[in-house]
Amino acid sequence: MRVRNISLCVSAAVAAAILSSSPMAVAAPKDRLIVDANFTGHDGSGCITTEVFVFVRGNAGGNNAKLNLEVSQTDDCKDEVLLTARGKVNVGGGSFRISPDLSSASVNATLTLTDRTNRRDKKSIVVTVRLTWVGVEEIISADTAVFPVEPGQFERLGAKARRTLRLAKASGTVSEGTTNLTPQPTTDASMSFEGTI
Repeated sequence: MRVRNISLCVSAAVAAAILSSSPMAVAAPKDRLIVDANFTGHDGSGCITTEVFVFVRGNAGGNNAKLNLEVSQTDDCKDEVLLTARGKVNVGGGSFRISPDLSSASVNATLTLTDRTNRRDKKSIVVTVRLTWVGVEEIISADTAVFPVEPGQFERLGAKARRTLRLAKASGTVSEGTTNLTPQPTTDASMSFEGTI
């Protein structure tokens, strides 16, 4: 299964705002920040497709951020799944930065992913993420009733909030050892924050 099929990208601000997955109500956040990015690449043969989804949630100070990473690889010529790995890690100490005007952001972290391709023989891989986001569109804002906390997981807010979002391009490396899993540009990316009205 490919990453884009198992991840909800918060770039779709309107879709996220109307999501109705009946989560538990929570207090509206203040300056809760999110960056995300999707990468899709192919090897020289055209058979191996690698998809990477990066999702980072933090606060205005850049502390207590959490990075979620999903990686999948498929051999489209053989119709075979080669890798389905997920992992998350807390990121602190300024390793996650985002500008107040959503013009740029960056994250630097190392985490361990669990490869679930073979459920009887799960393996771990260590991946290093070094990415930078740059805004490419004007900022847009919309009222919302939910807040994404992890890929595919949302909290229902206990008060009105407004999400402010800017589409972006992300570049850099998501690497396993010496192998860069994201040599191609992002297929989509965004930066956003949410606060009470």
